[in-house]
This record gives sequence, structure tokens and C-alpha cells, in this order.
Amino acid sequence: MKKYVLLIIVFISLFLKIYANEFTTQLMLINNYSLRQNKDVWSRLRDDFRLSHPQTEQVKYYERLYTKNPRAFAIIVNNAKPYIYYILTQVERAGLPGEIALLPGVESIFNPNAKSSSNAFGMWQFISGTGRRFNLVQNSTIDERQSIVKSTNAAIAYLGYLYKIFGQWEPAIGAYNCGEGTMYRAVINSGQNSGSVDYYSLKLPNETKNYLPKLIALASIIDNPQKFGVNLDDVDNTPYFAVINPVNATSVGNVIAQSGVSDSIFAKLNPEYQSNSYQLSPSDIVLLPLVNQQLYYAANNLNYAEVKPIILDNDESQNDPVLALTQSDNVNAQNSDSSSDDSNNQANPGDEAQLDDLIANLDQQAQQEQINGNAQEIRYKVKPGDTLFAIGKKFKANIKQIRLQNKIPGNDLTVGQTLIIHLNNS
Repeated sequence: MKKYVLLIIVFISLFLKIYANEFTTQLMLINNYSLRQNKDVWSRLRDDFRLSHPQTEQVKYYERLYTKNPRAFAIIVNNAKPYIYYILTQVERAGLPGEIALLPGVESIFNPNAKSSSNAFGMWQFISGTGRRFNLVQNSTIDERQSIVKSTNAAIAYLGYLYKIFGQWEPAIGAYNCGEGTMYRAVINSGQNSGSVDYYSLKLPNETKNYLPKLIALASIIDNPQKFGVNLDDVDNTPYFAVINPVNATSVGNVIAQSGVSDSIFAKLNPEYQSNSYQLSPSDIVLLPLVNQQLYYAANNLNYAEVKPIILDNDESQNDPVLALTQSDNVNAQNSDSSSDDSNNQANPGDEAQLDDLIANLDQQAQQEQINGNAQEIRYKVKPGDTLFAIGKKFKANIKQIRLQNKIPGNDLTVGQTLIIHLNNS
């Protein structure tokens, strides 16, 4: 009985600690929000960084990987430009660490059309089950996992829910990748106390083990681009797009025509709509660049100044299932069955993230440039999760020959180790 009472006391203490921290964070944001005079989004983002940025071997590995591939890093930054202001604003409103605004860089290189081998879609890489859990509509004509606004709000709500479970951002962020059941078991098996978990010592699937280091590496580069020799283009600290409701029932094509927006820009902002013939209702939302918003209202004989702006914030929705999930007193009970919650993972361990695909492709190009004149040999740097078997298969090389050439006695590889690999030209 005493043990039971003690467990209840510990749980209540943890619960109060989490909410005390959240309350403090909200007060901080309220007090500072009106003072945000940052010239560009990146400096505003730096001001919001709150996670620890330890220089572990994994973090340093990804810092080197991003910065040795300037084309890869430029793609991430360019993809982020239309969306980062909105994402950061929602992250701030929810009281989350600024680093979370960079998670789409890890998940999809900020590509709302990204699709993984496990059929995760969109910038935040929701699989079907998790998308439905967070009320993202999916059918043959629309997939809201690709919606910039709705998927961002759903991801922020999910991360907030995960933080309430773990009481610490590092395991909460990792659980976004592997699922709360997998992360919960890893924390319990580690013997560490909730709220003071060393993420880097947890026994996790390789993809999840590398997930947080990728995020921290991106944040570290954004935090100090000069240190890494990165040229970070300024992004104005102003909205790129406006959120509107169609004036009346109409088609996507009509909204494009009336607003004067190009098909390519409209598709970049509204990738959830599968065709221009999709029929919109006044309750739907459409994203338009600011100037096109004004053109749309003018085409419909509306005074732009009289139109009530749409603010999509979970805090303002009384019947939002996402809000209900994150605020429910029974939230742990809803997801305590570890056999079911892992089916809602954001990614299956072993799936290569969009970021890895991009860097791997650029790495392969760089490796080809290192091949000697006879095209017999390349130099390959070992990445986290690499095995001799996988490397041999990738380059169609003899594993025994790799061992002999690089003096590897067994199968152990070291991250960052450079291997000389003889290619099989047959």
C-alpha cells in the first residue's frame, strides 16, 4: 500500500513539474512576443532555441555531413523559406523549443510532397493511422497530411502530447519518430528517472538513435553558420502566405484564376488538393501569397480591410479532436497499449529519411568524383547504421576484400571511418 501511495505522489510531482515548466514558458512568450523585432526568421529562431546542443560524435558527424554538402544544406534552406515563418510562429504559440521548427528538415527536407517507403506523407511525415488520429482527412481527392497548416498544427499537438508523457523534450522528440511505446520501453529499460533521461545512452532503433542528433546538428549550424562556413540566406521575419476561406463554393482552379497565383506557387502552398477541379466550400482553407490574397478578395468585390483574418491556433478551437487528445486527463490510458501505439509511429525503423536520401545521393556523386582514372576504387565514409554487408551490397563489392583492404578483423565499423572499396566492374 505504501509503495502504491509513493508511486502516486511521484506521478503527481512529475505532473505538476511539467505544467509548472509549461506555465513559465507561456509567461516568457507572452512577455517577449511583442518585443520580437528580429530582422529575419533565423535570428528569431535562434532566440527560441532551448534544447541542449551536446557535441556528441553523432551530432558532430551530422554537422560535418550537412556542411560538406553545401548543395544539400541549400536545398533544405530553400525548401523551408515559404513555410518557416508559419511553423516557427505556431511553435512559439505552443511554447515548444525553437529547434522543433527544424524537424521538417529532418523528416522531409521541408518537402510537403515527400513520401517514405512506409507511406508516410508530407512535411511532417504522418503515416495514415497517425494522420487519422489527429483528424487529417485522407481520401482520393485530398490528403491533409500534406497541408502546410493542418499538418503543422497536428505535429505540434502530437509533440506537446509526447512531452506530457515523458516530461522532457529529448525523448518526446525521439518518440515522434519511433512511437511512444518504443520510447517508453527504452526509458524504463534504461533505469533512468523520467525528466532527466540521457537520450544518447538509450537503446533505440538506429533511425531513432540518429534522429535527435540530426536535429541538433541542423540547429547548431543555424545557430552559428559562420563557425561551419555556411552562407545562410536571410528570410524576412514576415508571413509569406495568408490563410483564407473561399468566398463561396468554387473549384481550386477558380481560386487560382481569381487570385492570379501561378499553378506552381499554389501547389507549393496547397499540396493537399489533388486536382484543380477539387470543389472547395467556404469552410475549407486555402493558402495564398499576401499579394494574391488581396487580388482574390478584389475579384470577389470584397474589401480586404473588412475581411476577418483566419488565425489557425489549436488554443482557439473548442471542439478540436487534437486539442482534446493533448488535454485529456486520460491521455496515457488512451495510449497505454504498447502493442497498438507503435503502429502509429511516424516512421518505421529502417526507413531512410528524406534528408538521408538527399545527402546519400549527393555523397554518391562526390564519391564518383573520387574514383580513380581506372574506375576501380572509391573512398567511402561510414555513416551511423552502416554495416559491412549493406556497404558491400550497395557498391557490389566483395566483403572479404573490404575487410582485407581496410584491415578490419571482424565486422565492426566506426562512424566516420573511411573505407577503400574496390569496385566490381563485371
